Amino acid sequence: MIRALLSTVLLFGIIILLLIVAAAVVAALVLGLGWGLSLVFPVSIMEAAIVILCVAGGVIFYAGVNVAASALADAWREGGALADVDWWEDEEDREEEPPPPPPTWRRPPIQLPTVAPRAASAEKQTRPDDLCPCGSGRKYKNCCGKKKR
Repeated sequence: MIRALLSTVLLFGIIILLLIVAAAVVAALVLGLGWGLSLVFPVSIMEAAIVILCVAGGVIFYAGVNVAASALADAWREGGALADVDWWEDEEDREEEPPPPPPTWRRPPIQLPTVAPRAASAEKQTRPDDLCPCGSGRKYKNCCGKKKR
């Protein structure tokens, strides 16, 4: 029990020591590059180090976005649409959902308005080129038909 506890403490100590050494190496590298940059440009070493850290952060961010975009593109090519994929489930674990049933209601037919047919007049209609019914012997358009116009 004590042996496992000591080995765990030793392991964490070694990890913390490695992190401190890595941070010191990175700080020395950044300050060294900042010193070189301050020789070329009229800036202090700290300003140059901040510029170097910002540029490095931008490069790391760009690399992360590039990796994520390529992973998404690969998933798109392999699986089709990404929106249909449940990332937390395996393909075998998914249950097939039955399709929704067709609607049971039907739309009533559209009732078109009906128009009553015209009633045929019992008497014969007089046309303009017929003889006038008054008996004058002239055409209807030149006799009684003139009055109606």
